[in-house]
Amino acid sequence: MNFNNPYNRADFLGFLREFLPDFIADEKRYKNFNFTTRYTIDATKLGTCQNMQLDVFEITHTSTHDARVGIAQDAFKLMLHKSYNNRALIIFKQENSSQYRFSLLQIEAAPVKDSSRITRSFSNPRRYSFLLGEGAHVKTPTEFLLKKGELTQKDGDYFNDLQERFSVEVLTKQFYKKLSDWYFWALKHVEFPSKPTAKKAHAENKPLEDLIKEHKATNVIRMLTRILFVWFIKQKGLIPEELFDEDKLKNDILTELNPIKQTGLFSETGKDSVYYKAILQNLFFASLNCPITPQSDDEDKRERSFRRDANYGDDFGNDWLFRHRKYFKNPEKFVELINSKVPFLNGGLFECLDDKHNKIYIDGFTDNLPKDERLIVPDYIFFGRDENVDLSDDYGEETPQTKQASVKGLINILKTYNFTVEENTPAEVEVALDPELLGKVFENLLASFNPETKTTARKQTGSFYTPREIVNYMVDESLIAYFKGKTSIEEEQIRPLFQYTDEEHNLTETQVNELINALYHCKILDPACGSGAFPMGILQKLVHLLQKVDPENHYWEKVQKEKAQLEIQQALDTEDKKERENRLIEINNAFDISKNRPDYARKLFLIENCIYGVDIQPIATQISKLRFFISLVVDQNNDTDKDNNFGIIPLPNLETKFVTANTLIGINRPEAQLSLFDTEEIQKLQEELRVCRHKIFGAKTKKTKQKYRKLDKELRIKIADELKNNGWGSEDADNLAGWDPYDQNSSSPFFDPEWMFGLQRENGQLNSAEQSGYFDVVIANPPYVEAKKLKHIASTLKECFLIYSGTADLSIYFIEKGLDLLKRNGVLCYITTNKFFNTIYGEPVRELLSKQNINHIINFEQVEVFEGILVSSVILNIQNCHSEKNNKFIYEKFHKLKAKEFKVNFLERQNSFGSYQQKYLDKNEWSFADVSELLLKEKIEKNAINLKNIDGVSVYRGVTTGFNPAFIISDEKKEELINKDTNNAVVIKNMLQGRNIRKWYYNENDENLIFTRRGIKIADYPILESYLLQFFNKLKPKTKSTDEEGRKPGNYKWFEILDNTAYYKHFEKSEKIIWGLTTDKWAFAYDDKQHYLPSNGYILTSDNVPVKYLLGLLNSKLLQYYFGFIGVMTAGGAYTLKAATIEALPIVVSNEQPIISLVNQILSAKKENPQADTSDWENEIDQLVYQLYGLTDEEIAIVEGSETT
Repeated sequence: MNFNNPYNRADFLGFLREFLPDFIADEKRYKNFNFTTRYTIDATKLGTCQNMQLDVFEITHTSTHDARVGIAQDAFKLMLHKSYNNRALIIFKQENSSQYRFSLLQIEAAPVKDSSRITRSFSNPRRYSFLLGEGAHVKTPTEFLLKKGELTQKDGDYFNDLQERFSVEVLTKQFYKKLSDWYFWALKHVEFPSKPTAKKAHAENKPLEDLIKEHKATNVIRMLTRILFVWFIKQKGLIPEELFDEDKLKNDILTELNPIKQTGLFSETGKDSVYYKAILQNLFFASLNCPITPQSDDEDKRERSFRRDANYGDDFGNDWLFRHRKYFKNPEKFVELINSKVPFLNGGLFECLDDKHNKIYIDGFTDNLPKDERLIVPDYIFFGRDENVDLSDDYGEETPQTKQASVKGLINILKTYNFTVEENTPAEVEVALDPELLGKVFENLLASFNPETKTTARKQTGSFYTPREIVNYMVDESLIAYFKGKTSIEEEQIRPLFQYTDEEHNLTETQVNELINALYHCKILDPACGSGAFPMGILQKLVHLLQKVDPENHYWEKVQKEKAQLEIQQALDTEDKKERENRLIEINNAFDISKNRPDYARKLFLIENCIYGVDIQPIATQISKLRFFISLVVDQNNDTDKDNNFGIIPLPNLETKFVTANTLIGINRPEAQLSLFDTEEIQKLQEELRVCRHKIFGAKTKKTKQKYRKLDKELRIKIADELKNNGWGSEDADNLAGWDPYDQNSSSPFFDPEWMFGLQRENGQLNSAEQSGYFDVVIANPPYVEAKKLKHIASTLKECFLIYSGTADLSIYFIEKGLDLLKRNGVLCYITTNKFFNTIYGEPVRELLSKQNINHIINFEQVEVFEGILVSSVILNIQNCHSEKNNKFIYEKFHKLKAKEFKVNFLERQNSFGSYQQKYLDKNEWSFADVSELLLKEKIEKNAINLKNIDGVSVYRGVTTGFNPAFIISDEKKEELINKDTNNAVVIKNMLQGRNIRKWYYNENDENLIFTRRGIKIADYPILESYLLQFFNKLKPKTKSTDEEGRKPGNYKWFEILDNTAYYKHFEKSEKIIWGLTTDKWAFAYDDKQHYLPSNGYILTSDNVPVKYLLGLLNSKLLQYYFGFIGVMTAGGAYTLKAATIEALPIVVSNEQPIISLVNQILSAKKENPQADTSDWENEIDQLVYQLYGLTDEEIAIVEGSETT
């Protein structure tokens, strides 16, 4: 079987017999369908695979533009009416085409009673497809379907293997590994202009090496962004294949090409970067970013051509002209080749980033790069043959795969995979690389050079990208909540509009109008958009909704035209009126189905009116924009008329839709300032700025863009001057004016929706008692950065956020910010860490959220939501309004699931999620216990006192040395140092690690601590001084945090341990309780040997209450159970036993002796044999503790039945 051949039924039946176990061929053609089809004209059942309850069909359809959803709907109906199986393999062949699709389809079908008839309807449909036939890239289907052979049973079921064969996740992982290897290899061989200098490193207080790595990574990722965009639109026939054909490049186009990496004397060969400069840069900057011929009305006189030889200097800075003429055999023929297929796309993605007039080179698109700048992108990183390279340092681990990574040129990699230009949806998945891949790839590559995430990113695949199942759920529930609150339509009517089913809506015309009007006015923000997972999910789902309620676009077109007509009526001057009349023409063009598919106009105006994104990294927002561009291109009907730009409407400019800024930090404004635009004069200027940016969104010519960008800058300066006159600080006003939305390289230090998006707070004002924001929906996966890595911005965060805590991670602040950005009744929907449920720093967060109206909390405890990383996270869906009395919200908990089983679980359980009453949530810990457990918690606390409040009880953390390899030594080294000087015995202490501690007892180790505490006279211990001196560079205090060697800055001497540890005498008390910070088991041990602990352990001493009594209570089932209300488990399921948590345990001090006696017996038994069975004594202690706290038999059953480890 050759999947590159046109479809042949006999051949395919032969393949099916070998591929499917127990396949029975039974051909049956359906002469009538007794149901309505949209594209299907013929259907034949080919057979059945009974053990998988699966039918095989062949469908012939008439769709000429591959309407995937419409064709699939026909197939789902066929399954309903002609089969009682909910699974099918279907061959979709188009009339008069040599290509076809082979698809796996699944539905959930159920009987529906309709008067006297019983029919079936379907829900949750899914189609997974391979594109086969002439011209298709069939490496993946050949590997997955042919080379792997007949299906085998996995977990007892053949269907599990079939699903895996049609898995786009498997394909994406495979591709990402290849691309990731290429990326790390390429970084070693490239150089780009504007390389960071020592001066810049000093100014930014960062190591120069890190800046250089980041510079290379950013440029390689930017290059990849552009190349993959080109590769995707090539699927629509908009890029000549010759540009990626090595033979044609060498023989017909270029004067030289060096695709083979040379070594030794010839190692410099290829560093001229001929392919990158001559082909890719000219394609990016002089083709996709330049019209084929001069545009109408003399607005844009640019035309594709090489930079002139005569009057060469006149073209300086004209980055739309072709460069590198010397590399072409026939330069004019190359221009002809480009002009035979490549449209002018606009959109800013391919604007050259060089500012040659100011001698700033970023892309380096020039024939004469200054001598101090270098651009090296060798030909072999595009066309190189397979070679093995060592990437273990890059991945941070040494394995056979990283030590001998197989790499080859990027173009050769891309050619082996099938790409689809349409984004997959939950219902329609092409087993090919779709634009969502950009998100998955780039979020990981971005993370790989981000100091916070690089270690994990380099070891994982797909770990930092929000899974489609999560995106889909969050998008659906956010939009349903919005429409439910914004319209009079019932939720029961709204919810089916978001489902992929065959049901038609039952909305009245009035309701459709109401819904579309609400949609048009909906403002949605992703404040940490990354590569655009949520904005794209929002776009897809809103397009789906419009397809359902307005299939002919009548209402949607009417809304756009009414707005344009209003703008024409309001236009005062003639030029303005003419531009707005042109706007009406553009609207007509967008809705013209002879030029575009219906979804084009849906997407275009949704992007223009509804969707916004912010991210702190410029490259991330560029990727978001790229995905939106691809989404618009795919729905245009391209043709062969180059005078009509091949049927492609140039893309909009999204600089003021996706901005690069620090979302968390606002601009400083006077306290009395209700809005940026309080005065009449400023309001007038602001309206001019809003209109200006609206025009830039649709500007298609360079002249028009330059005109309005210049006006934008002038208006920003005027507004800033007015603000200064109205009480603004000069620096703040200048910062505002200095934000340039068109600078693709910068990131704004502040974010302001009024200034950046032209939005105003609801009703145009901010009331101090009831804040009202800008957006109807704020949806995101906020970044998680630990508190210890936020010290450089701690003072700013403290100033900006009411919920600030020095121990809170970064994602927490996005919660407060998100609520601030929301309009009244707006919807906040985040997937974020759930650590705030039970931590001290989470108290103000819990208090804040419990005052809002909670819609959903989906709790993931130790679940691989992000593949390869076991995390504890939560989906929050919150309405920005006071909580309703007796509000009951959707609550569900997922526990200990790997990625694959989580995805199945998540989809299967969505229709049966539980609920929880909001009245049980306040600022106290959120345990989501039922009522009986909450009452039990209160009872446990009733007559108890928190451990920290017991007189004479002290809890301390172990010793933080700052560099353990110097201060922690073996028994052998201890003996050696004491033999040399017996005085050293005073300073060297016995030590236990957290890992040595078990329940009741500990395991001895051979580790010891050199305890050179603050104030010690090191001259009294010359042997120790000499020993520590070998670590001097590691031990010295850094003068600044970016120093490469040394411990953190501080007022300590190089030989002293890092922390003061003024409480050190507590380690040397005659008895104490010890435990580890994180532990798989609930375990506290008794120590009477004066051991010291490092920073991953804790100690408890007591002057009044007997230590052994407290030990008995701490090791009891009751306090372990109580921990569930206030404690935090790690993602891996271990207890996190921080001091603050243990100090909050409720302790009853009474009748101590019986418990002490039992503890003595246990300790005695464990001393003789650590493995001794002491369960009977432990049970006796548990019973005494239950009596101590007054528990009933029913309450004891709750404790005993809880999950304890």
